[in-house]
Amino acid sequence: ECLLEGDFERLVQVMVNLLSNAIKFSPQGKKVVMRAILSTDFELLLSGKTPFQMGKLLIEVMDSGPGMTLKAQGKLFQRFAQADAGISAKFG
Repeated sequence: ECLLEGDFERLVQVMVNLLSNAIKFSPQGKKVVMRAILSTDFELLLSGKTPFQMGKLLIEVMDSGPGMTLKAQGKLFQRFAQADAGISAKFG
């Protein structure tokens, strides 16, 4: 069991956007993979010596779409940004 604290709605929004864009921009029939990796000191956490333990959650989305430019990647976590309006018109 694992408890994550943070802005749950924002985390869900980011995950849904990443996954839906990966599906939208990948060629038809190609695989899209999403995985989450939790890293923490589980021995310390399970020992009961601390009520909580800091850790990291890494979320990866792997697809075969065209990718993003470095400039577009810099806009990823701004409140609202569309990397390239032209490509969205092409893919819907």
